[in-house]
Amino acid sequence: MQILDGKGGGTLWQIKKHRGQVDAQVESAFEKHSRQGHSYAWANVGYDMTAADTILALRNTSPTRNLHVTRVTMSTGIAGYAQHHVTQGSAALAGTVVTGTNLNFASGNVAEADAREDETTNSSQGTLIGTTALLLLEETEIDWEGALILGTNDSYGIDYTVDDTTDKPLITIYGYFELKEDE
Repeated sequence: MQILDGKGGGTLWQIKKHRGQVDAQVESAFEKHSRQGHSYAWANVGYDMTAADTILALRNTSPTRNLHVTRVTMSTGIAGYAQHHVTQGSAALAGTVVTGTNLNFASGNVAEADAREDETTNSSQGTLIGTTALLLLEETEIDWEGALILGTNDSYGIDYTVDDTTDKPLITIYGYFELKEDE
């Protein structure tokens, strides 16, 4: 048996005695969408702890794509907890604008999302979906494995339960956009 290269040319390999060898490379969904120019990172630069608001909130504004949050990195100058919450069909966010960085910057695509640090309209927190312990000056990573999916106008926010007076609470949210499937 021969398997051809599909161009009418030579053989890629021959299978003898019902045996063969195949080399494959698995590409994650995040990598696939990054190659297409649809993966982004949003990071806060500071936090005004006196405002008692959401440190970083992200809202999907795309009418045609879902936003898959894949992972989040967090650090703080004070030990405590991070609370993760989502709001379905949320209102526009308020606070300091955070521009999403395209992880395939050569694509020139811009994120169809609204992200804000020191976000103030999300104070009700929506639905709490998790709490993460934070250690002093250590980075903590949450891997959502793409399971956290924001539809149009859905938002995701992160708050710390202890106000960090050291001005070191840092959060980065990573995610990618994927066309919605026909429902």
